[in-house]
Amino acid sequence: MIRLADKSDLPAITEIYNEVIATSAAIYEDDAQTPEQMKAWLSARTTAGFPVFVKEIDGEVVGIGFYGTF
Repeated sequence: MIRLADKSDLPAITEIYNEVIATSAAIYEDDAQTPEQMKAWLSARTTAGFPVFVKEIDGEVVGIGFYGTF
């Protein structure tokens, strides 16, 4: 299932986001993000009107999707 992310998803979002930072150039970050940084990130995106989506399989978040301005 794909659904809008919420604060309860932050541990999984942080883990996935940091894995992408460590293994690709898809995110323009060099350093792993803390849970507090990701909480602020999620809040800023949703406040600006940019949704964050999560993909769930059997109740586990296995992917994230988002978009915004550059």
